[in-house]
Amino acid sequence: MKFSEICMVIDGSVFRPYDDFTVKNICTDTRSLQEGDVFIALAGEKFDGHDFCKDAIQKGARAVIVMKVELPLPENIIVVQVKDTLKAYQDIAGYHRSKYEIPLIAVTGSTGKTTTKDIIASALESSMKMLKSHANFNNEIGLPATLLQINSSHKAVVVELGMRGLGQIRELAEIARPTIGVITNVGKTHIELLGSIENIMKAKRELVEALDDTGICILNSDDPNVFFMKDYASANLIFYGMGDEADIQAHDIKQEENGMTFECTDKLRATTFSVKIPLLGRHNIYNALCAIAVCSALDADIQSMLEGLAKAEISAMRQNIRHIYDMTIIDDTYNASPDSMKSALELLASLPGKRRIAVFGDMLELGDIAAEEHQRLGELVAFSGVDILLTIGNKSYHTSTAAADKGVRTWHFKTHHLAVDTALGILEKGDTVLFKGSRGIQVEEVLNVLLEKLKERNEKQTG
Repeated sequence: MKFSEICMVIDGSVFRPYDDFTVKNICTDTRSLQEGDVFIALAGEKFDGHDFCKDAIQKGARAVIVMKVELPLPENIIVVQVKDTLKAYQDIAGYHRSKYEIPLIAVTGSTGKTTTKDIIASALESSMKMLKSHANFNNEIGLPATLLQINSSHKAVVVELGMRGLGQIRELAEIARPTIGVITNVGKTHIELLGSIENIMKAKRELVEALDDTGICILNSDDPNVFFMKDYASANLIFYGMGDEADIQAHDIKQEENGMTFECTDKLRATTFSVKIPLLGRHNIYNALCAIAVCSALDADIQSMLEGLAKAEISAMRQNIRHIYDMTIIDDTYNASPDSMKSALELLASLPGKRRIAVFGDMLELGDIAAEEHQRLGELVAFSGVDILLTIGNKSYHTSTAAADKGVRTWHFKTHHLAVDTALGILEKGDTVLFKGSRGIQVEEVLNVLLEKLKERNEKQTG
């Protein structure tokens, strides 16, 4: 877009005349800034982009968009002052998105948003040039960054919408202008922030309400908290699941060594076909069904879709299974909630292993129900047939004691290094080990250090 368009969209004050130019990139981080970029100085609780304006200018920024202006103005640089640089960034991204009349699929839900987004992209990209949001760029800064990457080669975009409170998904949807909205599930994630399942449902429902009668709303019909959202939809509805209400329905599900297979009936296209995904766990069947529903809505080629699903790849730290040092390691350390813990334990129980071991960190953002949910998790650990449980943090002490009461061998730690040392002494060949916890607990640090120590031990034994 032209720089004059940006100035028009953000309604800023330009401090000197300029020759219009085509903007190649809008940057918020000087570490990735290239000569000729436009730099926007975002300000947050832990950083202030205005502190880096001089760096941006030295690196060759063509213009800077700021809230605070320092005089005298530097030569050969365009300075635009606005009231709110974040809103300016979002307005530019929304304007840029509006220039492309292509499908935009927005995914939200309590768990599995990123994996669902990745699988949708895999299913579609054999039929059309796709843009998908990087990792979990799902907030007020990450979403605009994705939208600004849209170009004329893209035929569809898939993004995820995160949520930390009521109104946020509505605001993100106003920026992204989705044509297809997907709700995966509603669980207890973020209950500390929103106070109740009802408020979580209300927050997720904002995506449904953002779609007009030309849009398509795709809902998980097996989740009652999602299914009821149909009553709030103006958009056309597509349901996916395993029950009779589903338009995209899975049956004859089988778990194999390297993935899942199932038969899928697409009632919208009046056909049934066999599906294979290189991912394990029943929850990934739902993710695949969601992708199939999107493909059906877009009338994407079925064979290309199946080829894409068969080679689907998901983002890091999400049930990444590795066979190493004669053990099976499940890296699911990205985040944790009661629902995702249950899915992870189901996966652990489905895999072969001499012993099944879980290394869990606290589940955060559960508020007043934290102790109760951690205790329930401990009971579920025992019910799932876990042989050994290691827990890290404060709240997971309740998980450890509840599992121990049911006969599981348990250890509880407040520090990572003690957990690593204990795990190193416990693990044996043939074990299947699951690592999972909320981001704030950083269970991945335990896994990474443990793998290094296992490598050293293996080298000594074979050397």
